[in-house]
Amino acid sequence: MSRPGSFLCMSEHDPAQVPARDATRAAACASPSTTPPGHEPRRSKEAVMRLSVIREEAGELAVLHHAGTIVPLRALPADLVAGEAGVLGALADPVSREALTVAIEESAERLEPPADEEAWGRPFVPGAIAGVGLNYQSHAAEIGAATPPAPGFFTKLARTAVSTGSTIHLPPESANTTAEGELALVVGRPCFRASPEEALGHLAGVCAVLDQTAEDQLQVNVRFLTRSKNYAGFLVLGRDLVTLDEAIADGSLADLAVTTHHNGAPHRSAPISDMAFSPADILSFVSHVFPLEPGDVVATGTPGAVALADGDTVAGEVAGVGQARARVHRPEPASYAELVREQIAREHGAATTAHR
Repeated sequence: MSRPGSFLCMSEHDPAQVPARDATRAAACASPSTTPPGHEPRRSKEAVMRLSVIREEAGELAVLHHAGTIVPLRALPADLVAGEAGVLGALADPVSREALTVAIEESAERLEPPADEEAWGRPFVPGAIAGVGLNYQSHAAEIGAATPPAPGFFTKLARTAVSTGSTIHLPPESANTTAEGELALVVGRPCFRASPEEALGHLAGVCAVLDQTAEDQLQVNVRFLTRSKNYAGFLVLGRDLVTLDEAIADGSLADLAVTTHHNGAPHRSAPISDMAFSPADILSFVSHVFPLEPGDVVATGTPGAVALADGDTVAGEVAGVGQARARVHRPEPASYAELVREQIAREHGAATTAHR
């Protein structure tokens, strides 16, 4: 179901130096539309769940987590989880989520979670990928940029996406690649020209991501945005797709913090309330440009980027949702192509059959 994207609009990136882009968030601008009907906070967590993929010798296996129980999709009613679009659609529908919780509780087939991080694949196969730039107000203030009048976004190819625990192979063409922790919205049912009040009701859930940029290329010419964003491994997906009612079970979406970690320490962090445009506003805006389909991803911006070097570890974290983690490697130019081919084959070969 991959549908590669193409360049559409503008980026957050300013030709200023990278340190100037790393700002700590302070301002608050929560939107009342961040909690749509069907996704209100549910402290009981009766129908909250996570979608993940476990790598096995025979292939990849999609699973749902609920109340400490992990059940493969193959053990659940086919009418609820028929293919990836089916399960994403079910997660977007409150009635179907309730039915899934009952099926999980009654399932005789249960799994233990793998301890090895590399045993977890991408939780879904991304389709179109859009990323919003310059969306945290203090980030804009730090680099001296005015808040845009509307969300500015770029697109990425689906082939850029890799699973948590992967290696970011720095491309030979870039001497200054950065990583940014972000909250990503994952579409569960078709969404076209939705209002902000309606938009989040179309989500299967959210996940943490790491979005990478060949910053030096972008600083040469802002028209190099597509190039700077689309190297292999330049989008790391967190382990779990988390339903909104789990993510906001103890508060509101605006309260959640987004953090970029570098070598095991927090680098920049800010609450979602610091966004100039709320997740609901962003999803509505993008849906007025092109129709969104199940599996499409909209990343909502970062509180701060970090420059990457060989041997680094980096992570993007969303509180209550999880982390997208990666190692950083600068290969010899002669070996870069083969390493990337192997990564693409591993990430994009079996994953399309995981939701069976």
